[in-house]
Amino acid sequence: MDDGKMFEAGARFMGNNIIPRILEVGLFVGFILHIVQGADAGTSKPEQT
Repeated sequence: MDDGKMFEAGARFMGNNIIPRILEVGLFVGFILHIVQGADAGTSKPEQT
């Protein structure tokens, strides 16, 4: 329809603006933390009361 002009504008905004880049790094760190917590929960023993 618009020969990809809207996509190019969105990609340029996401690549050049600092806020989406910060959010991208935060999302990656959160994903890794989630994996580590899941692995820890799967290998730890239940607490005894």
